[in-house]
Amino acid sequence: MNTTPKSPALGVDFGRVIQGGEVLDGGTDTQFLGTSREAAMHSPATRGVFDVLPRLVERFNGRVWIISKCGPRVRSLMLEWLDIHDFYDRTGIPRGNVRCCEKRADKAEHCAKLGITHMIDDRLAVHTHLREVVPNLYLFGQQSSMITPDWVTPVLTWADVENNINIDHAAPACPIESFSGQYRTLSNFAAYPTVFDGVQFPTAEHAYVAAKTLDPDLRDIVRELSSPGNAKHFGRSVQLRPDWVAVRESVMLEILRAKFTANPDAGQILLDTGTAELIEGNRWHDNYWGRCGCKPCRRNGIGMNTLGRLLMQVRGELATQTPPGV
Repeated sequence: MNTTPKSPALGVDFGRVIQGGEVLDGGTDTQFLGTSREAAMHSPATRGVFDVLPRLVERFNGRVWIISKCGPRVRSLMLEWLDIHDFYDRTGIPRGNVRCCEKRADKAEHCAKLGITHMIDDRLAVHTHLREVVPNLYLFGQQSSMITPDWVTPVLTWADVENNINIDHAAPACPIESFSGQYRTLSNFAAYPTVFDGVQFPTAEHAYVAAKTLDPDLRDIVRELSSPGNAKHFGRSVQLRPDWVAVRESVMLEILRAKFTANPDAGQILLDTGTAELIEGNRWHDNYWGRCGCKPCRRNGIGMNTLGRLLMQVRGELATQTPPGV
């Protein structure tokens, strides 16, 4: 059974967390709610947010969303504030990773759809709605009440946030050294239809072998081969296109992107590897695409593991994409 944890994802409130964090709880959800547009745009970011949040974005592999309770007017002001303060460029959070709702309780729905595992909010009432959805809750900033339940972690500043958030990155995840068994999906031999140059192939291996030639008739032959193993064998006799050595890595990246985006279950399995190093371990001396584990190869140094590196790149790209229907 696959016991790999889901990829960590961070949700962050806007008012009194990203902006206006030094203001003591005054009852409003966004501190520039009643101010003029000019005053709202000049309101400061919470101290430390632009220092800490970019590091958290990196730790969460880009899976960070703003989740804010606000109506249409405040939403418009918030989005303008984010642009004026160059928020997206300064933090690395994608522009599309902003979610708004008109009721505090509705934040739970956003968190569930996005797979949020850690949430920073200045409202205990919000965290109460999130208790059954988000396992790690952080109550931000100064609070009018001195009593904090033991199921939420108080964090007064962004420095406290960084010190208290734990996504098991202190010790790197164990590397995945074989694309077999539980991780067979990561192999190019796994049975996931993959489109390349507008043509669907039975596996990524079929697509990669077909890409070795520009002859459409040979590509059709590859597409009809009964197994990825047969495709690989056929590829050894194909006359390589003149630019093959120069383009083979970019071709492989294109094929991996196609495979893991068109097959959501495969994409989720890739995401579920978290931050683990992905190594295409083998015993057949392939130290370009993978890393051979035989004694002579180990003595000669670590393989390039190009396939593993490209898979980790695609994993990072998938992590920043919005889940379907959200």
